[in-house]
Amino acid sequence: MPGAVVVRVAINALPWIDGNEVDEAETIDLVVVGDHEDDLLVDDGSGLLNVISPEDLAFARAKRKKEKHWQAWVPSTRSPEAETLAANALEAIEETTSRLLGTRELSGIPEHFAKNFGITGMHSFAARLRDTTTKTGWTRMFADPERLAGGMNQLSGFLTDTRFGGEGALRGLYADFLDEASGLPGLSALGEHSAGYVQLAQLWDEFADLVDPEVAVEDRSAMFERMAEAMDRIAEAEHHAASALAGTAQSLVSKTR
Repeated sequence: MPGAVVVRVAINALPWIDGNEVDEAETIDLVVVGDHEDDLLVDDGSGLLNVISPEDLAFARAKRKKEKHWQAWVPSTRSPEAETLAANALEAIEETTSRLLGTRELSGIPEHFAKNFGITGMHSFAARLRDTTTKTGWTRMFADPERLAGGMNQLSGFLTDTRFGGEGALRGLYADFLDEASGLPGLSALGEHSAGYVQLAQLWDEFADLVDPEVAVEDRSAMFERMAEAMDRIAEAEHHAASALAGTAQSLVSKTR
């Protein structure tokens, strides 16, 4: 193969996915990274490389007729200039921190729904966990044992599975990004913030440990209160980390102008 190619496929058509557990409309972008004898090596973002035959890959692509010919690739083997990478890193940090802090509008998200995202969303989540009386509070929402078990299993999956998130809410991965970006010209100060995101990863893991899919219905409110307390700590730490990082990034941007 001349280089990595990205293709879009139906998730439920992949050989290593249980199609019964995935909506048939769900898609994923796979990176075809190389050959493996007569098969192909692909990266689905799970952290592991999978092997798929060309026929199976073609089938998974064809399941989405409008996108079966969609693909992307890097047209050049030359790396970007270090200064360009530095500018892109600062832009990405500004976008991430501003969305967490609620200082940037969320594209495509109605204004009335924005309270469910970023640090504001974390506070909204904690409030619903504590709400024991209204229909939007989790105590009433999960009064049925079957619904409670299903909801907690799904939440646990979101916090630990690599399909929709990952361990530590991917904050550890973000810490690695800051460490790597700090090696770019003029960005050494970014490395000072990686420890904060390592700590955040631990807080998110501790939150995930509180989610018990086997909790008894009569114990759910107590569990939700513990989860709310943990979410309060996370929101405070997220605000501190994002504010400090945004300040450093803005300072670095000013120096490059």
